[in-house]
Amino acid sequence: MDVASDASLRVLISRWENGRAHPEAVNRLLLQEVFELDAAALGFSEDGDGARADITALVAHTAHRTAPTEAVLSYFERQLTEHTRFDNIAGPNFVLATALAQLGQVEQLAAGGATDVGRLASRYAEFTGWLQQDVGNDAEALRLTCRAVDFAEMAGDGELTTYNRMRKANVLTMAADLPLAASTAQRALTDATERFPHLVPVCLRQSALTSARMRDEHGARSAIERAVDLTTASVNTADAHSSYCTKSYVQMEAALCLLVLRQPAAAEQACREALAAWPDGHVRDRTLCLARRAVALVDLREFDEACRTAMTAIDGVRSAPSGRALHMLRVITTRLRPLGRSTSVRELTEALSEVA
Repeated sequence: MDVASDASLRVLISRWENGRAHPEAVNRLLLQEVFELDAAALGFSEDGDGARADITALVAHTAHRTAPTEAVLSYFERQLTEHTRFDNIAGPNFVLATALAQLGQVEQLAAGGATDVGRLASRYAEFTGWLQQDVGNDAEALRLTCRAVDFAEMAGDGELTTYNRMRKANVLTMAADLPLAASTAQRALTDATERFPHLVPVCLRQSALTSARMRDEHGARSAIERAVDLTTASVNTADAHSSYCTKSYVQMEAALCLLVLRQPAAAEQACREALAAWPDGHVRDRTLCLARRAVALVDLREFDEACRTAMTAIDGVRSAPSGRALHMLRVITTRLRPLGRSTSVRELTEALSEVA
């Protein structure tokens, strides 16, 4: 943090002493603490004008010095729950700025070191990291997700640390930092296996993605097949961290592994099976699954069906924009460009231009 020079501070204090300037609210508070005197003893005005001065900074300073009440924590908990729900329905666009602002507030509250506030800060950091990842800002996603791991460790929450470490591996994988992603994913899977078995499926899914990127077909298939076997069709609302990790979700992630491994037929089948039992409320991920199926269909040269599937995905993007889905749709239109005279390809290109 930048601090004024001694000379500048002397000039400022002299201006206060000579009445040519008046200390702001926060500086008044600091002077009272330094001299151990109240406002009246230091000659600070208490008249009507002073009472109506802008004391926003003073109120904020006081709030951050006071341990947050249960009502404050409950408020931020409810907000995070609503942000998560709305992200699933409408994507990150309407949530990101608000969640980032609230993360800043929660981080200030967590500076006191309270365990429950540190845990809340960790969850906010992980969520905002996820939102940044979904809009394609991998560098900021990694910074926030690493911060989430740090806050969880500070709070002594092993379960949350394990989950956040899995998320860190996911961001590293997308950023192509594969050796570090592999070791991070393995540590998360080991901790989940030993201590938090309900996190094993989501950690296996991440290990599979990293293995696929490293062209380890056996490792990827083994991990993703185990993950599918361990998941259920319905959302597990009792799981505080990975309730989204349903069988359909893992099948969609299996499709990504198979696309990376250049096995489009198996990827298309995985997407079809996932879409057949997709849970309600997860609109954004369903759109992503449709986009992945369309990519697989292009690889299989089933162009008309690929265009129909991609058009359905575009409908989903309109209601729940997702950077990942838009990226896949752009890949599709680029690969179909040589077929531009086809009616279905032309209509798809025009539809995508309306949303991206």
